[in-house]
Amino acid sequence: MESTVQTKQEFLEKLSEALSVKRKLVCHDKLEAFTRVYLTSIATHKTPEFHKEMLGLLSSLGVKKKSNQENFPAENLKKRFLFIAPRGFAKSSICSVSFPLWMALTNLKKDIILVSATIWVAKEMLRKIRQELETNPFLIKDFGEQKSDKWTEDYL
Repeated sequence: MESTVQTKQEFLEKLSEALSVKRKLVCHDKLEAFTRVYLTSIATHKTPEFHKEMLGLLSSLGVKKKSNQENFPAENLKKRFLFIAPRGFAKSSICSVSFPLWMALTNLKKDIILVSATIWVAKEMLRKIRQELETNPFLIKDFGEQKSDKWTEDYL
């Protein structure tokens, strides 16, 4: 009986690991998938079409690494997007929480700067990112502990 329990536990551990790999593969190139799978606190409803468009445009900035190319080729650095939507339509959640998390955790970009109208708003977005990194079980399972020695209110 003990070996059956151990076998079930081993099976569940292997299944958990396989699900982790699957989540990472599905989300690596797609910000929309990353947001839907990992950030359930942000993606609380069915994704509206204008969000899909925003997420798709932002995903286009993530470029697969090739041996002779940096992650962010010069032509992509020139791309800028202006998203106009009413207050409360998740612009900041997508652009200042989901997008930086996706870029950092999938190794598309290491150094990310959050710019906002006020330092308070920028710190609030950083706080939301920190909260996801510290408490989100799927992020921790799939990407490991992210806390560093430099972890402060203004820096992750």
